[in-house]
Amino acid sequence: MSARALTLGLVALIIVSPSLIYAIYIFRPSSSHVITLVNDLLVHFRLITGAPIFIDFKSVPYRDTDVLEWFERVRMAGWFYRDRVEYVNCDLLRRFREEYTVTHVVLDEDLLGLSCPGLGEEMFRDEHYAVFRIDA
Repeated sequence: MSARALTLGLVALIIVSPSLIYAIYIFRPSSSHVITLVNDLLVHFRLITGAPIFIDFKSVPYRDTDVLEWFERVRMAGWFYRDRVEYVNCDLLRRFREEYTVTHVVLDEDLLGLSCPGLGEEMFRDEHYAVFRIDA
């Protein structure tokens, strides 16, 4: 990735939420086992942080079996990231953790009031986003 692309990504992220930049330092690749669930609005999160994410909505694979897996992940993320807290299926957090080894979740402002048994330590919060560890 070029420095220009990184700069453009940072600018886009700053426009969305200036203090989310703090969260970038949480997810610097200090550990290879960190996998983060992010919604489709945070398309630059992976590029800026270097952290692996559960699904990249912009990177569609080519092989048929990979497309099926990618589509299943898109659907699962869509089932979790709902417009209202009461529509969220909290059981999906356990599935993300057990089947896909997802370790963290980024909640957008629609879900900041979410209270699920699978949400662990809150690592970051501002008026737009919160980052939680997912408990096993």
